[in-house]
Amino acid sequence: MLVLIFILSASCLLLAETCVAPVTMPANPSPSPEIDSVVIHNNPMWRPPEYSTNPYTGEVTETVPGHWAWNGSIVVTIKNRPFTPYVDEKGNYINRR
Repeated sequence: MLVLIFILSASCLLLAETCVAPVTMPANPSPSPEIDSVVIHNNPMWRPPEYSTNPYTGEVTETVPGHWAWNGSIVVTIKNRPFTPYVDEKGNYINRR
């Protein structure tokens, strides 16, 4: 019994060790854009229930219950970073117009 516990605990340690992945960061990471504003427009819509009528008995049954449907948007405004003109490797002057 003790051998079984040892084997199970050793295999768990080996499995946990192989699941760890190395994370490498670039030497010069690019900066993230600056978020100016975030606006959330929430306008849910009420969907009324749908009914159907049995053509043989005339019985009316609710086929789809009424529910609130998601309706909206998220507007994210990002500031432009200033552009610095430069000369590329072919000698072309790169500038924003």
